[in-house]
Amino acid sequence: MDPARPQPRHVSPTAIAASLREGWAMLRAVGFPAYAFGGLFALVGTVLVWGLQVIGLAPLTLPVVGGFLLIGPVSAAGFLALSRVARGGARARLIDLRDGFLGASREVWVMALLCVFLFLIWITDAGTLYSFMIGERSHGLVAILPLTERTLHYILGSGLMGAGLASIVFVVTVHGVPLLIARRTALVGAVGCSVRAVFSAFPAHLLWGLLMALVVMTSVLVPPLLALVLPLFVYAGEAFHRRVFPMEEHGLPAHAPADG
Repeated sequence: MDPARPQPRHVSPTAIAASLREGWAMLRAVGFPAYAFGGLFALVGTVLVWGLQVIGLAPLTLPVVGGFLLIGPVSAAGFLALSRVARGGARARLIDLRDGFLGASREVWVMALLCVFLFLIWITDAGTLYSFMIGERSHGLVAILPLTERTLHYILGSGLMGAGLASIVFVVTVHGVPLLIARRTALVGAVGCSVRAVFSAFPAHLLWGLLMALVVMTSVLVPPLLALVLPLFVYAGEAFHRRVFPMEEHGLPAHAPADG
């Protein structure tokens, strides 16, 4: 084991509630720029959800909504740049979003491209499955619901496929992305640290992943909620990450106790 790499600490599921409280406090400290950036994703979600209804591909809505779980880590560089400014005592501004993305290392962008690539695989497979299992145009939000046997089988099939890809992304990025943004290790090290952290405290990470998936997917279906929920969960995820990988290892003040 490389002693230079950050070593994960064990956390219990009780750390989630404390992380959510700290995430809410950070969101309030950052304020408007975080809501504005979250609003951009809410706008994209609105276009996707209603666009699928208009073109008659309503059953594809849930797979597309689930895709937000894959591309969510792409937003971290912007949101975490805002929290870094707020933590330093300054007022976060929209321009800090730009600085966060411009200052991200190449490893962060490689991770982002991986997320986008898996999203494209998910949507392509979901579309192929749609053509075989449904094969006709369906309009309206009611068509999203598993009211027919074909729709139920499609939702179950695409859901299992998507859950597998989302699990891979979660395990790799939940700590890998914050470690890369903080430049605490390189790409391979960040992935290894994230995987090791997840399986060393599996109950807490499983609960955190399920909670995030449920709330984010529900919010995409009601897009205005995403402007609040996405930044809240990014900042709560940051607080959760700092419990697993305290910054005090690098001579910086820890954000929270390790055991939650």
